[in-house]
Amino acid sequence: MPRAIAAMMPLSALRTAMRNARQDNFPNNPVTVAKLGKILASPQWNHISTTIDGRDNLFAAKGGKAQQGTRYVILMSKRMKKYLGRVKKVFSDGTFCTPSHLECEQVWNLTTQRRGHVS
Repeated sequence: MPRAIAAMMPLSALRTAMRNARQDNFPNNPVTVAKLGKILASPQWNHISTTIDGRDNLFAAKGGKAQQGTRYVILMSKRMKKYLGRVKKVFSDGTFCTPSHLECEQVWNLTTQRRGHVS
């Protein structure tokens, strides 16, 4: 489509096409941690958790049981895991802020210092 014509089209005319294009590239929002884990483990959606440089993937594992309140998804690249194995101090922080529709209540973060910054 020529640029001049595209510039005259109202956003409302493009909205449906833009939504359809997004839906082709991303799954529906998961409503449980189990569904999130299934999406992240699927090769079809690998691009969602691929690192910016494309050399690694942030999805590391999924497991647990919803009935026992132990369902989890671990996001950690292989490079992050290797680096964490070399550091002397690791900090952790539990944040109670996840949406209730995900059937979980906490995001647990592991961090460390690198070059004077928390990473």
